[in-house]
Amino acid sequence: MTTFSTELISHNYSLPFTSKHRKPSLLSLQSNVVSCINPNHNDTIHHLGNPPKVRSVLPETRPTVAVSYDFKETHLMKLLNRSCKAGKYRKWDEGEKWMSEIFSRGCEPNVVTYSILISSLCRDGKIEESVNMVKAMKEKGLTPDAYCYDPLIAAFCREGRLDVAIEFLDCMISDGFLPDIVNYNTIMAALCKNGNGDHAVEIFGKLDEVGCPPNVSSYNTMLSALWSSGDRYRALGMISQMLNKGIDPDVITYNSLISCLCRDGMVDEAIGLLADMLSGSFRPNIVSYKIVLLGLCKAHRIDDAIEVLAAMIENGCQPNETTYTLLIEGIGFSGLRAQAMEVATSLYNMKAISEDSFKRLSKTFPLLDAYKGLIYSDAEN
Repeated sequence: MTTFSTELISHNYSLPFTSKHRKPSLLSLQSNVVSCINPNHNDTIHHLGNPPKVRSVLPETRPTVAVSYDFKETHLMKLLNRSCKAGKYRKWDEGEKWMSEIFSRGCEPNVVTYSILISSLCRDGKIEESVNMVKAMKEKGLTPDAYCYDPLIAAFCREGRLDVAIEFLDCMISDGFLPDIVNYNTIMAALCKNGNGDHAVEIFGKLDEVGCPPNVSSYNTMLSALWSSGDRYRALGMISQMLNKGIDPDVITYNSLISCLCRDGMVDEAIGLLADMLSGSFRPNIVSYKIVLLGLCKAHRIDDAIEVLAAMIENGCQPNETTYTLLIEGIGFSGLRAQAMEVATSLYNMKAISEDSFKRLSKTFPLLDAYKGLIYSDAEN
């Protein structure tokens, strides 16, 4: 079973990533950051700045007036599903066009059709329309299933309308569908976010009784939610419970705890968990490193941030544009504006950051200097 330490004490970690722990000087930030990106391999730099294009799996399914449809009902349902889920056209108006086509062809929507539409409406922020869709289903003699209720429960939780979310959970049960762990995770996270950690823990404790035992995602949800609400003790207790039940943490567990630690300024403890990941069964991913980099930059520990960047690449986890801009902003916000722009210029020339990011960074730091000048001026007056 995975070993997972929860003893959050001061370990005085010294960034145990590379074989050499010589920290770079702030006077040579540009050369240090650029050297982290393996400048001897131009093909690697080119790859970092220009990731390979992924061929789209879904064809474009935007309906047009000129097309004469001659499909069976099942084909129309598939097209509706594709239109609502396609990344380029993930908007309700696209699904509405297909819905009109379905009715015009004399097809009767089924539960699957409605679940697709409800999900699309919720994703587009049209929650009241989603509720009306559920009512329309029942008027037609159709019983909404879990796939119809899931997006509604999640949408109301996002809006903080927990009473309505729980009401729909009850409707789901009365319609003969047992809530799954995703529903419970959503409700518990929303309760914790709204300061109702006690209620969330109460629900969590009854999951086994209702035949829906918590999984690793449940514990991850409670860990992040309880910590964010200020309840560290019970948050760490979730990890202990998880291990006692024989449920191994996953990379999300580590990333969640690393994020919690960094948000509270416990960056050294977060680095300790990163080291545990390197020596254990989970390799830190780009999210793991970015969380630690952000924590170090906020603490103005730029030397350590550069060392983590070097370790990230050395361990085979290639930074992306967000990683680089995060580090550049960290350097600039620590007061080293000129050095930050030198690094940005070098990375832009190497195509590691885009022109849009470079322009945004070029505008950000002068604005910070102007704001700082106004603060000093007001203080003098």
